[in-house]
Amino acid sequence: PNPALATGGAVPADPSPDVSLTNRGSAQCMVARDEWFGRLPVRKALMTSPATCTKESALHMAGRPDLVEAGVAERGEPPLLVCEKLAPADRSTVAGELYLQKGPAPLSLLLDAEGGETAFGLYAEAACSELTETLRATSLDGGVAREKDTYVTVFGHSGFLHAVAYAVATAAGILP
Repeated sequence: PNPALATGGAVPADPSPDVSLTNRGSAQCMVARDEWFGRLPVRKALMTSPATCTKESALHMAGRPDLVEAGVAERGEPPLLVCEKLAPADRSTVAGELYLQKGPAPLSLLLDAEGGETAFGLYAEAACSELTETLRATSLDGGVAREKDTYVTVFGHSGFLHAVAYAVATAAGILP
């Protein structure tokens, strides 16, 4: 299964911060966790956008639906590390406008749109900066800083999250 498609169609194209994950989305997360995610060593740090459906996805994928029921997603408590840039609320940006026009499209379509490469590049740079700051500043293991963790899982919204992954792969010298 493709991790980027784990909840495809199960969340709104432009989710507001208050929209919960659909039943279909919850079921898809549980299947994806059983099929592949549960075998990966990436569940200590769950970085997520502030959108409720994204936080709920992270908790379901981590096998913690009990925390969804307990309200952890709404409050953004550990094990979630909430990064505001992963769900840009400012839709007045070129990246936000392109996303609203094209919906959850492949990143190549968003980058090929007029101004898309620059817009999503600037977005990814700002998001990566916030992800780095959040990871370094947040302690989930009894006071031990997280900046040396090998595995981090990031949950966000299609084109925006793909732009972050593309930027990380490019910085690491990996050709996507």
